Amino acid sequence: MLDYTLRRIAFLALVLFVVTTITFSLAYLVPGDPARLVAGDKASQEQVEVVRIRLGLDRPIPVQYAMYLGRLLRGDLGRSLHSNRPVLEDIRDFFSATFELTTLAMGLTVVIGIPLGVLSAVRRGSLVDHASRLFSLAGVSLPVFWLGLLLQLAFGMALGLPIAGRVSSRVLMDAPLQTVTGMYLIDSLLTRNWAVFRSAATHIVLPMVTLALPSLVLVTRMVRSSLLEVLVQDYIRTARAYGFPERVIMFKYALKNAMLATLTLIGLAYGYLLGGSFLVEAVFAWPGLGRYAASSIILSDYPAIMGVTLLVTLAYGLVNLAVDLCYAWIDPRVKLR
Repeated sequence: MLDYTLRRIAFLALVLFVVTTITFSLAYLVPGDPARLVAGDKASQEQVEVVRIRLGLDRPIPVQYAMYLGRLLRGDLGRSLHSNRPVLEDIRDFFSATFELTTLAMGLTVVIGIPLGVLSAVRRGSLVDHASRLFSLAGVSLPVFWLGLLLQLAFGMALGLPIAGRVSSRVLMDAPLQTVTGMYLIDSLLTRNWAVFRSAATHIVLPMVTLALPSLVLVTRMVRSSLLEVLVQDYIRTARAYGFPERVIMFKYALKNAMLATLTLIGLAYGYLLGGSFLVEAVFAWPGLGRYAASSIILSDYPAIMGVTLLVTLAYGLVNLAVDLCYAWIDPRVKLR
């Protein structure tokens, strides 16, 4: 297990190097002048050249790339051309909001999707099964930004749920939050700031449901199809012949073997949510990594773009590694090589 983990980490480092090279090369193919962006539109050509020299943009591209790799190995992702702050600090501030949102959305996906898939497989052809398939078809077909707008209109108007932001600014003024992790729900629980906790909990409901729905329907269908394949196996018929309770057969034997494909889907979906929540964050004005990346692309903030790309790649790699390790834990027959 340790050897496999170390080899996967080494491979992930190689992937990060390749992604860095591609991203750095593409940054110079995109039209735009970072020095002009930093200096401002009203800056003279001489001022732009001074900025270009200060940023090292006057040097050959291979030299610039070597300098960037050297800083990267020291944990320095550069300085944002827009905010003039270290990119690592910007990402740390924005990533906590995205991580909180996507983790809760993935938790909702697992808590609802797996039982719904089991129920649909057990009652195959029933009204529950047909309703589940209709729900899955609607969830996959609806564009996520349109779903978010519908939820804002339906629940924001009818139930008074907040439709934008992470927490009410008035609540923060009355009860300032002491930041520990950057995740408002956890920080408010740790500091016992119940006013902020209630506000943060209500603000996260709609974006969480919007982000979770596409993954939820996929997990539901995957659990159903995998479980139907397992339920016709000989060892399931043998267990029933021995008189084991149906609940034991379903959850101890059948579902455990049906979870391998579902686990892969959950891992990929979680990695996608971490890096692909752009539209949901835009619709709900959620100050997360997606909005930061979108604004960086619009402003041609190359250090920020590269920093976000590396973070998303690292997240995908670590999630896939965790999924592979879970394979061996769930099914002892799986050998990690």
